[in-house]
Amino acid sequence: VMCRKPSPQYSHDTHSPPHLRVHGPLSSTPAFARYFRCARGALLNPSSRCQLW
Repeated sequence: VMCRKPSPQYSHDTHSPPHLRVHGPLSSTPAFARYFRCARGALLNPSSRCQLW
């Protein structure tokens, strides 16, 4: 799922694009960044995060 090229259907799909299904939630999890030692500002450790509940 994560290794395919984006297709035109993504702009009309009701689901998140594959890369956001994983990267989105992980990048909003400080524990993930700490555990994997992601540098501040990196893709999976952004400066600003969404708050998950």
